[in-house]
Amino acid sequence: MSKSLANALLGEEPLALTHKYLKLPSRQLVESCGIAQTILTTINTINVLLNFFIFDIEEFDLLIGHPLMKLLDGYYEGALRVIS
Repeated sequence: MSKSLANALLGEEPLALTHKYLKLPSRQLVESCGIAQTILTTINTINVLLNFFIFDIEEFDLLIGHPLMKLLDGYYEGALRVIS
């Protein structure tokens, strides 16, 4: 998630420390500002708690690493699929 979007949505929510980097197509590495933890997110009426890495970059607002709909496939059967 971009830092500007995090500030707009979360305000001054404290971020957990991390040492992760995002590699851009230009091969530039951008250090994470931290992790916004346990953010309640609603997808098609399903509520899930997600963690978001925050980066000080304006090239995107939000990137999601795993296709969330695959994780939610088994929701109506009473369980979420776990991708490791």
